[in-house]
Amino acid sequence: MRKLHLFLFLLSIQCFSQQFKFSGSVIDKASGEKISNALVVLTELTENQLVSFVFTNNQGLFVKELENKKYMVEIKHLGHITVIDSVLVDRNIQRSFHLNRKTEVLDQIFLITESRFNVKKDSVIYNVDYYRTGQEKKLKDILKKLPGLEVDRNGNVTSNGKSVKRLLVEGKAFFTGDEKLGVNNIPADAVDEVQLLDNYSEVAMLKQFEDTDELVMNIKLKEDKKRFVFGDVTAGAGYKERYKINPALFYYSPEYAANFIGDLNNNGVKSFTSKDYIDFNGGILNISPTEYFKLNSDQFAQFLNNRDFTNSVDRFGAGSYRKSWKKSDLSGYVIFNDANISTASQTINEYQTDTPFKENRQSNGEQDGRFLIAKVDLKNQPSKTKDLRINSLIKFNNATDFDRLVSQSTVQNTFLESDSEIQSFSSSTNLLYTSEINKKHTYSIQANVDVQDNTSNYLWNTDRLILSGLIPLEQDDQVEIVQDLKNSNFNIGSTLKHYYKISSNTQLQSSLTGNYLPNTLETTSFQLRDDTSTNSFNPSGFDVDLNYNVFRSILGTELRTEQGKFTFKPSLLFQYFNQQIDQTDQVNRSQWFFAPKLRVQYDITNSERLYFNFNRNISVPNSQQLVDRLFLSSFNAVTSGNPQLDYRISERYSLRYSKFNLYKGLSLNAGLSYNNQIQGIKSTTVLQGIDQIRNYIDFGLDEKSLNANFSINKTLGNIKYGFNSSHRFSNYYQILNEEINENKTQNTSIGLTIKTLFDQLPTLSLSYQKTFNNYDTSINTINTFQDRFAANLDYEFLNDFVFEFSYNLNLYKNESIGVDNQFDDSFFSLSYDPENTPWTYKLTGTNLFDNRFRQVNSFNDFLITDRQTFLQPRIVMFELSYKL
Repeated sequence: MRKLHLFLFLLSIQCFSQQFKFSGSVIDKASGEKISNALVVLTELTENQLVSFVFTNNQGLFVKELENKKYMVEIKHLGHITVIDSVLVDRNIQRSFHLNRKTEVLDQIFLITESRFNVKKDSVIYNVDYYRTGQEKKLKDILKKLPGLEVDRNGNVTSNGKSVKRLLVEGKAFFTGDEKLGVNNIPADAVDEVQLLDNYSEVAMLKQFEDTDELVMNIKLKEDKKRFVFGDVTAGAGYKERYKINPALFYYSPEYAANFIGDLNNNGVKSFTSKDYIDFNGGILNISPTEYFKLNSDQFAQFLNNRDFTNSVDRFGAGSYRKSWKKSDLSGYVIFNDANISTASQTINEYQTDTPFKENRQSNGEQDGRFLIAKVDLKNQPSKTKDLRINSLIKFNNATDFDRLVSQSTVQNTFLESDSEIQSFSSSTNLLYTSEINKKHTYSIQANVDVQDNTSNYLWNTDRLILSGLIPLEQDDQVEIVQDLKNSNFNIGSTLKHYYKISSNTQLQSSLTGNYLPNTLETTSFQLRDDTSTNSFNPSGFDVDLNYNVFRSILGTELRTEQGKFTFKPSLLFQYFNQQIDQTDQVNRSQWFFAPKLRVQYDITNSERLYFNFNRNISVPNSQQLVDRLFLSSFNAVTSGNPQLDYRISERYSLRYSKFNLYKGLSLNAGLSYNNQIQGIKSTTVLQGIDQIRNYIDFGLDEKSLNANFSINKTLGNIKYGFNSSHRFSNYYQILNEEINENKTQNTSIGLTIKTLFDQLPTLSLSYQKTFNNYDTSINTINTFQDRFAANLDYEFLNDFVFEFSYNLNLYKNESIGVDNQFDDSFFSLSYDPENTPWTYKLTGTNLFDNRFRQVNSFNDFLITDRQTFLQPRIVMFELSYKL
């Protein structure tokens, strides 16, 4: 550890060496007044390469840190004649420049800035030739040099703090649209322009009517690079039989494209992540919060989210194809993944009941997960005023989980083996037709048919009668409990929209939406006796048989008007819900709701904006919350629903400010949001030792949260500085043993970052984040503190070598219960990529300090948990790649 700190310290000294300040002023020669916002352009004379530029401040002054070299200096200002001079920066130098006025005004500033990047209302366009040095191999290497962009190690891109959601090449989705694939694979020498397109709409004629808040990146290719084959094949091996095989092959042309990516490894890298899973189901911006929570918490997402395991084997394959005609595009892709992981953990649970006690758990598991996703997409645009899009997506996944658990406590001891298998199939077909009747009237119709079937089979094998008194178990040599669950969901819907352009700055949108959502849920629970006969739990209130149908219709109108720099978008939505619940008893209820929305946007400049949003959300209970019978939710929990549950109503207010200035290297974001759960659904818990009985009730007490965040990044010379802070306050209620307890939480986080941007020296990034948490319950008050340190190094040297290193240290302290732990993670790679050969050689290492477990502490109103999850050991591999 000390050697690492010394290494980083000496490196930082090296990064800051040989830097001198070049400062001065720009003065109007006729009046003697200093000129603000004059552009100072610096070009290195030896290599004739643009180094940087800076604007004078309100006092006409500028300052720039430069290396010990000779530079050409250009001073430009609107209405003045450009001055060109040279300067040798071998010490701190101060100069004054006098500009003569000119009678003919030329927009010189914008001419020079457009040659490097151009900022418009919803786009930023970079000409990458001005940032290219010739050492870039992939698109990622170029993006790292563009002002305002950040690229992480996996290839995820952010622009001035906002995440890029999709990648296009020449206006068409690259592969599946996942930016990581293109960022890590597109060759750098093929790229001509990088375009960041905010508020992006696939249907161009709807751009003026709808705000998507989606940021996409479009890559424009060089004219001689629009038909090419690229890719590489990588093979790697390491000690303890570690291996990696990763072919990535791409063909691109304007008419058609074909791609294939494969990955086979046992080094702990998951080719398909939970973020990818959300993106392939529509993306976080295009699904409701309820649907997002449902996706992120299902069994398959939990499998993808599991980052802590002792062993892993991942098999991945993906292929895509696109064919383009003059007015149509046909594309599709298939993705398959098969993964096996082994897990182990040790947990201490402290139950904060009237009679507190501890439970020790040991768990060892084997998980297998496989899935298949396939999509076909047809786009047809017969004219500029008509657009048709049809896509169909199917998804199949199968997951098995075997877990051996030992639970020991003063209340009871349990040995349990659980074996589960979950199969899921879903399909989604969508149609969108848009037609512009004339300049004032545009129509669109959207229709969808969604189908989802889930089948889950659970087997618990234990040495005692668990959940005593809750399920009617009989004594046997081995107690085997079986639960089968089947769940089917359908969604048949359509939306008709009419866009009326009242004037050039005012539009009116009217819409009518209808959805029919039939759902079924069935469970069967029983004990399997040693003689293979069964002991049904049905007489004790188990076995769910629910038919749940929802019809929803929405009548909406939205006005969009631009008044100077303001854009107002008030919306009025009238929603009708009809619920039909058929189980032991039948329930049929209907209700109208009024749900207003408001969006206000103030465009201070093209790169500085203020947003205000308000919306009211209405949602219905899900099927598991409505059942009138019992089902097993784990080996120590029984759950039932409540068919009388009402609707959920919440409101959200948000204020957001953003500003960026690529010329001055500035990015600033601030936000404030307030959430209020007016009418909700609350789970209740009754504890009997470690056993839990759960139910759901309507809950009318408000649960509120207030969030504030601020971040700023500023580039000064060759150093980028960053500061961020956030604060969250919330209150929520827990119902334990029929007592309602209010909990209050406060979370404050403050962080600092610094990053070097030298051309010939290593790129070093350092960050520190401090987090304070206060958790106030009816029983006690818990204070926790967390410190996170991160260091990342990227160094290109001797033309053909690249060294990367990252280190993360997490310190956690819970002073209320005396818990203090730390965890660090590290990675390195050294690659050799000689210029005149297609071969690349690479040495990589993960978990360099060979950490054996990750320790996590968590808590709620009645339970404090301290868990150690065991990890893969240190992995060092040698990789060999061949580039096409």
